Amino acid sequence: MPPCAPNGVNHAEFFTECKPPNCYYFLAKHYGHMDMLDDAVAAKGGCLCKSGDNCKDKMRKCVGGLVVAFLNAYLGSDFDALKAIVGDPAIAPIELDPVIFEP
Repeated sequence: MPPCAPNGVNHAEFFTECKPPNCYYFLAKHYGHMDMLDDAVAAKGGCLCKSGDNCKDKMRKCVGGLVVAFLNAYLGSDFDALKAIVGDPAIAPIELDPVIFEP
C-alpha cells in the first residue's frame, strides 16, 4: 500500500512551500496524522495511514497547545508560549523533531 502522503506532497513539502514571514514546522515524531482523530475513527483509517504506538492523548494535547499558542500569538499578540516551545521543544508532552521557525 503506498503512503497516503508520499514525498513531494507531504508535510515537509507543505512547509517548504510556505513563504516567510512566520513559518512554523512542528513534527510529532512518533505519530501520524490519523492519530488526531477519535480512537474509533482512527482505528478504521489506521490500516491505510501511519499511526503511532504511543499515547495519542498526549499528542492531541500537544497539538491543541500548539494551536492555542499560535492563535494567542497572532490574534492576541502574546508570543510567550509560542516562543517558549520553539526555544525549548522538550517542554512539549511528546517529542517534537524537528521544530523550525523561519521569521
